[in-house]
Amino acid sequence: MLIRTAEFGQIQTLGGTWDMRVPFPVDLAQYSCSAKTRTLDMKKRSIAVTIFTAFIAVLAVPTRAVNIPAGMDCSAIPRTTDYLRGHRIVMFGEGHGTKESPATFLRIVCAALRQGASVAVGLEMPVDLNEPLATYLQSTGDLAARTALLRTEFWKQGQDGRASVAMADMIDGLRRLRQAGYSLEVFAMQGAGADWHLRNDEKMATRIREAFNAAPTSLILTLTGNVHSMKTKPEWFPAEVPAPIPTYLKDLAPVTFDLTSTGGSAWSCQKECGPRAESVRSGPDEFVVAASGMGDAYTGQINIGKTTASPPAAAEPHY
Repeated sequence: MLIRTAEFGQIQTLGGTWDMRVPFPVDLAQYSCSAKTRTLDMKKRSIAVTIFTAFIAVLAVPTRAVNIPAGMDCSAIPRTTDYLRGHRIVMFGEGHGTKESPATFLRIVCAALRQGASVAVGLEMPVDLNEPLATYLQSTGDLAARTALLRTEFWKQGQDGRASVAMADMIDGLRRLRQAGYSLEVFAMQGAGADWHLRNDEKMATRIREAFNAAPTSLILTLTGNVHSMKTKPEWFPAEVPAPIPTYLKDLAPVTFDLTSTGGSAWSCQKECGPRAESVRSGPDEFVVAASGMGDAYTGQINIGKTTASPPAAAEPHY
């Protein structure tokens, strides 16, 4: 008797397709031993196949799926993927005080995490906020936790848009991503104390470099004011404007993007602090990487559309 094939099918695993066919033909006539011996041999063969199949089944089980937090936009912005995969430091500059800039940055962070990156987020906030940030990121994000965060000095005094409702919501989004299982760290990088403003860009560059060295495989994404993220200082800038962060990181080849808009409103401080109208202007297509409108100052720009002013978070009810 000659058995030509015995087909067990194929199993799809993370490592590819496993062909489960047993190598036949097998000539059973060669088994001249007793029926009892042949039966025992077939049982051993069946057990071996069962064990092998179970082993492959274990391999086929995917790693634990990480869910996207409900209501969060994690879609990739066209043309950003190559930058997020091909560079270790990607910086985003914003005009403070809008709802849309922090939301766009959170979307980019989430898209990078979904692509499998481990991400370290650097924020233009004083370094003495790192401990309160860490506490909040490990919390449930309830009212008590948010209140504790917003009662720190930075949030109580913040009026320039960096301590806005939108920024607080973005941080809560980062918390939700961490608790969903994504590999995400957050660090404040601005100077602290009375002399925080002295050599501030250099201090922030130092913090970014430290994060770069501490996590050799992580993607570092930062959100700062747009001047801080310029690759070069324009010649027409006043002399007193310090050299921006990327000029201290040239050896690490950071990529920089300007988050631009087509007008709307933003919370800012002039003679008084409050919502200010932004002039309506044309721009490239929304939410796609385009050439920088400021030459070599940025790698590119992302038009976030019409903006909406976001007031200080500490002024919310309950805070």
